[in-house]
Formats: sequence, C-alpha cells, structure tokens
Amino acid sequence: MSETERGEFGYIVTGDRTYLDIYQAAARRTPQNLQRLRQLTQDNPDQTRRIAVLASAVDLKLTELQSAVEARQKKGFLAAYRLIEANLKPDTRRVITGLVELTSPQKTSCSPHARRNSRCLKTAPRMRAPSVSR
Repeated sequence: MSETERGEFGYIVTGDRTYLDIYQAAARRTPQNLQRLRQLTQDNPDQTRRIAVLASAVDLKLTELQSAVEARQKKGFLAAYRLIEANLKPDTRRVITGLVELTSPQKTSCSPHARRNSRCLKTAPRMRAPSVSR
C-alpha cells in the first residue's frame, strides 16, 4: 500500500505520469499480494478472518486513492487535494496498518499442515506497512 500511496500522492502533487505509472502498477499488484497472504494463512482461522477485514480496508483505500487520481485528471490539483483532505478523517491507513500487524507472522501461527508444506508463517516475510503522513 505504501508504494500505491506514494505514487498517487506524487501524481496528485506534480501531475507527472511517472508517479501515475507507479501508482497503477502497485495497485495492480495489491490483489495478488492479498491472495498470497490468504494462501499463507489458510490454515489459521483467526488469520483468515483478519485477512478478510484487511482486504475490505485495502479495497476502501484503493477506492479513495483512485477517486483522488481521477479528480486530479478531470478537475485538477485543488479538487484532488480537497478529496484527499476529506478522506483523511476515517484514517483507513491506520486500520490497514493495524490489521497487517495483527496478521504478521508469529511463532505459534504455523499449523502442522503448513509446516509440512513449507508454508509456515514464521518463515514468511513480515509485511509491515509504515505509517504515512500527509
């Protein structure tokens, strides 16, 4: 999500298509990343529930980002800025960060099935979303 937000923000501020390309590429990877996370946690019901909530929060954030990009394209910087400012109040980013941290690997999160299939979460990369301020 961080790369998606950086690309969106860079495009909003500068209007440079390079940032738009970064945003679009990162946004396209997000569903694949979520699917991989689902695969890694499929044997853990608690993690599976958290991933479902995380996916909803990520979808909401992607919708917010896309709305701002479209506002920048169609109505200019000021319209996009106002939209970003309005979207800061719910702080979807904080929800996503909290859910990612809850879903991060822990020593006891590996089921026997996951260990047998080399999908043990304790060996999976830690997905931590850094806090982004605007």
